[in-house]
Amino acid sequence: MLRDDCAGWFHFGSRQDERPETSQFWRIGAERAGVAGRLREIFGGNVRDVDSDGFVGVELVTGVSRFQIQVDGSESIVMEMILWGRGGVQHHCDGESFLSPVEMLGSSCGCPSRMEDRKVNARNGVGPQPSTSIYFHLGECPELGMFSFHSNSWDMAESAREASSSLMKESNGKPFELSLESVNFPTRSGLVVTYVKPAVRPFR
Repeated sequence: MLRDDCAGWFHFGSRQDERPETSQFWRIGAERAGVAGRLREIFGGNVRDVDSDGFVGVELVTGVSRFQIQVDGSESIVMEMILWGRGGVQHHCDGESFLSPVEMLGSSCGCPSRMEDRKVNARNGVGPQPSTSIYFHLGECPELGMFSFHSNSWDMAESAREASSSLMKESNGKPFELSLESVNFPTRSGLVVTYVKPAVRPFR
């Protein structure tokens, strides 16, 4: 669940003709036009009004796929695993211990340690899928406040786990890069499919 005290949030999906569409460039939503305006001054892009899904605000559509960010500690990366069922949440953990219900909090969840094995369980409908949130300041304009990004991507979960592990070894905030990366892979039929994956990696 994303916090409501953020200056804005990152995403890269939209809907066109009622169909989901992804982009290789980041979109940044904000409730205050001044935030989007300042971001436009630094990064360029187009600002537009947004009124959908209960949200009223503005959005900066950028031409940027990589942002330098400052993550202030491993607690700023929230990694959860959730399996939904007809009755709601069936399994809620962090990959090692249950996060809910209360009576199971902290006990072993039984999930495999390897990400590939978790994917198999999720694909077969018997295991949870990732739910990753990251909170950060932008390297070029930290004064704007905290931003957030949420993803259910397995790629993001894997890079976030590595980033969190790295942060646990640091006493201060560390610069990272939040990126969108285009990936091409061939299907069994011989077609080449392209998809966009989010990732957070150490800034170089």
